[in-house]
Parts: sequence; structure tokens; C-alpha cells
Amino acid sequence: MRKAKMLLIVRCLAGSIFSATLILGGCASHSSGVAAYKRGEYSKALKECRANRTPEGDFALGLMYYKGEGVKRDPKEAATYFRRSAEQGHAGAQYNIGLMRLNGRWVQKDLKKSAYWFHLSAEQENARAQYNLGLMYARGDGVEKDRRKAVGWLARSAHQGNGQALAKLKVLLADGSWKKDAVK
Repeated sequence: MRKAKMLLIVRCLAGSIFSATLILGGCASHSSGVAAYKRGEYSKALKECRANRTPEGDFALGLMYYKGEGVKRDPKEAATYFRRSAEQGHAGAQYNIGLMRLNGRWVQKDLKKSAYWFHLSAEQENARAQYNLGLMYARGDGVEKDRRKAVGWLARSAHQGNGQALAKLKVLLADGSWKKDAVK
């Protein structure tokens, strides 16, 4: 019975369309600053995004500082802009802050805060945030270990085409164990 359930879930998930959110993706807006950023007009983008504070503009500024586009590369400054954007509800910025908190890069490592930001992004259907949150629930990293939530988040991510999530989901459903090495 368990194998039959797993095969049914895997078949349903395997046919989904791939749509990954990259740490540097997710800048969609009709503002002139974001449009200038997309065209590579960084000085104009800097001026416009700083003048008209929007979640997308702050996200674009974060990207510029992270990648050193039109400004000196400064990941700490990028984290500041990502945080501003994340606090305004931008899913890509929430994911970035979650990832930075998870890894302790340019901000203090904090697994609880990482899970918080991943959760906000995951609720907005960010497949990579859903994947990371699923792993955190599987391992008990920053959250209480919870098999049901782990499987749920991994399934949502896999349904969007995240192959890594599908692979982890197969492992968890196949052996049912909570061995740490099963969900690395």
C-alpha cells in the first residue's frame, strides 16, 4: 500500500512544469527603475529605485549590490535592500534573506529566522523556499521536526517541477526513516 501511494504521488509530480526561482531572479515590475535595471542601465536604475521605494525596486538594488552592477559589490548592503524588500512582501527577497540566514553569509546565521523567511516566500509559491523549508522540517533545523510538514512542503515544491524536492520526497516516502543523511 505504501509503495502504491508513493508511485501515485511520484507520477503526479513528475509531469509538472519546471519553474525555479533563483536567488537572483524574481524582479518583475513596471517601474522605470526596475525596467532600467533589466536593460542594464544601472545608473538610471539606482537613481529611480532609490527615489521610488518599492519592493521590486529594493530587490533590484539588492541585486545590484550583490552582483556589483553599477556599484561596488557589497553583499552586506545587498542584504539590507533584500531585507527591506522582504519586509514589503517580495517573495524573491524573502527567499534570499532565508538563504543568507541559513548559511550565515553576510548576516548572522539564524535557523529560526531562516525558516521564518522561507515560510513567507513558500506561501507565495516560491518552489526553492518550499524545498528548503521542507528540508528544515525533515531535519528539525530551526523548526520542530515534523514529517507531515516536511512531506507537504517538498510535495508543493516538487509539484512546481523542483527535481531536488521530488528526489527527497521519494526517499522520505520510500523508507519512511528520518535519517539525517536521507535529507541532506
